[in-house]
Amino acid sequence: MPETNIDGNKLDTSKIEGEIRFMTQNLKNDFSEFFEKQIAQFEKENPDTKVIWEDKPGGPDFDKNMAADAVECQMADVINIPD
Repeated sequence: MPETNIDGNKLDTSKIEGEIRFMTQNLKNDFSEFFEKQIAQFEKENPDTKVIWEDKPGGPDFDKNMAADAVECQMADVINIPD
């Protein structure tokens, strides 16, 4: 587990900066224009950020991949989960 996750220091949430991983299921083909606009606007409003959009195939493998990422402390920061 990364030391920053367990060092007990308070996080400074007053400024958004760094890389943000955004994961979706099967959305790039139909919604890339929408999400790319949202990402561009977010990065413009938060110039010290970079959003990395990962679009994975849906289905049972998606859940397995999320579980594996969680075990390895490598989950995306934002995940779109369909209802």
